[in-house]
Amino acid sequence: MTKDKSLQKLQYEDILNNLRMYSSRQIAYKDIYLKNKEDYSLPFESYVIHHKDRDEDNNGINNLDIITRDEHEQIHGFGLGGKKELCEFKKSWWYC
Repeated sequence: MTKDKSLQKLQYEDILNNLRMYSSRQIAYKDIYLKNKEDYSLPFESYVIHHKDRDEDNNGINNLDIITRDEHEQIHGFGLGGKKELCEFKKSWWYC
């Protein structure tokens, strides 16, 4: 593969990744955040969207968690599925 084609492929992959992220954020905002706003203490822009099954193409609302960056790092660091599992894990150590 030539250098130009490699660069084009990387740019195309970046565009696809941005579209995926935009779609999951739109879905999470409309179908989760707005319907459960009382559950969130921060503005939506302060949260990241976590895909529970780690499949970024699966934007079903049952697969999305709206969480803080810190929670997201903990979920991936402990190899957990989502916020519910993080809370259960924390309860075994301290509070959630």
